[in-house]
Amino acid sequence: MVFVGHDWGGAVAWWLWMMAAPKFRAFVSIAAPHPSALFAGMADDGQWQASAYARTIAARDRHEVFEMDRLAYWCNDETHRTRLVAALERSSSFAMASYYNQNYPRARDMCLEGLPSGPAPFLLVYGAADPYILAGTFERSAQFGGAQVSIAVVSGGHFVHVTETDMVSETINRWLADV
Repeated sequence: MVFVGHDWGGAVAWWLWMMAAPKFRAFVSIAAPHPSALFAGMADDGQWQASAYARTIAARDRHEVFEMDRLAYWCNDETHRTRLVAALERSSSFAMASYYNQNYPRARDMCLEGLPSGPAPFLLVYGAADPYILAGTFERSAQFGGAQVSIAVVSGGHFVHVTETDMVSETINRWLADV
């Protein structure tokens, strides 16, 4: 079994890799760096600024309702956007805000070291133009993840699995054929 996740799902992939890897053949994270790399990246001014949106969400009243249409701003395909907004409206604003509150660094000096490395192969795919997680933060993932971690940079931004679907799929399939 292969676990593939984007953004929050990518964070889940990293934690499963560290805690439950024997049950999986391989892991793929799209646009989510190793948790320790994310925390370490906050020391960089650029990453700190790029992540301001997450701290804003984490700081808000978790009972405040999100404007789901604003969360889907990035989706240019109207049909897909309508379906995305409908799915988001079935989601919990409280859970979304809680995710950021519990999992995103709120201070630049927070540290998350000493996490185990998973034994299964792990691929991190990220867009070279991701405005939320900068390249240096993604690249630190190899430092924290060890030899089992491969990193693939593709053109595109944070939602590369949508904007560069074929390229991301080919990258993942090529990597899976080698592991």
